[in-house]
Amino acid sequence: MNNRWKTIWNGKSAGRIKDLSEFEAYKELKKADGFDVAVEEEKEYYQSFYNEWLDFYDKITGLCGKLGSVYEVGCGSGVNLYMFAKRGINKLAGIDYSESLVKNASEVTGSDEIVC
Repeated sequence: MNNRWKTIWNGKSAGRIKDLSEFEAYKELKKADGFDVAVEEEKEYYQSFYNEWLDFYDKITGLCGKLGSVYEVGCGSGVNLYMFAKRGINKLAGIDYSESLVKNASEVTGSDEIVC
């Protein structure tokens, strides 16, 4: 069972997001993380996650001030790290179980400190 799980997650990838808007890139990265379910109102589904992330960021920076670095355990495709990078945080690192998602996270963040 464990090998099958790893095979499934190693097959996940977000593809190229370079030319997408922040929201569209966020959506593709969330899909790679397993949030690729069939829903009637797809845009609204992902918009709610996106808005939740923006609220989370405001709360964190409201409590901590400017962030200098972020380390994420279970970073998957790098969706959260990508969002932090878009806000000027350059020291990003993380770890995940999926080799393909770690590669994806490294590509979207430019960080070489994301490991499997």
